[in-house]
Amino acid sequence: MFSVITSLILFINLEYLYADCPAGFFVGVNPEDCFQIIDTPLENDLAQSDCYEKGGYLASIHDVATNLFVGSK
Repeated sequence: MFSVITSLILFINLEYLYADCPAGFFVGVNPEDCFQIIDTPLENDLAQSDCYEKGGYLASIHDVATNLFVGSK
């Protein structure tokens, strides 16, 4: 059985540290985090590749505050 996920890109770049995120992204709970939600379901390896191509990483959320914040978007 395939695992299908929705991509959530975490874009971290020192250029954007404590600044506005790139167009199409939103600032996370931590001001150095920028997120973009992609609604296209992809298998994990394809989602990771898609994120890398866009200059980010597939997000891995490890705290309740960020999970609630991103889930509200």
